Amino acid sequence: MTETPQNTNKAEYEANVLMEIQECIYLRNRTKVSQEKISELLGVSLKTVQRFENYKSMNNYLIWGYKKIFKQ
Repeated sequence: MTETPQNTNKAEYEANVLMEIQECIYLRNRTKVSQEKISELLGVSLKTVQRFENYKSMNNYLIWGYKKIFKQ
């Protein structure tokens, strides 16, 4: 498959989102806040948080929520 600007932009976007998710996981682990507590604070299911932290979901709301909780 030939690299097109659209494919490159998508790959860059996904890489940036994955870095953001990694930062969210780091913040939660550093402060020892449980996934259950995050799910309660953000009003989402525990499964949603688990999928997010396992890189199975690129959820911008959760990225925003983690940053808001941890004041980033």
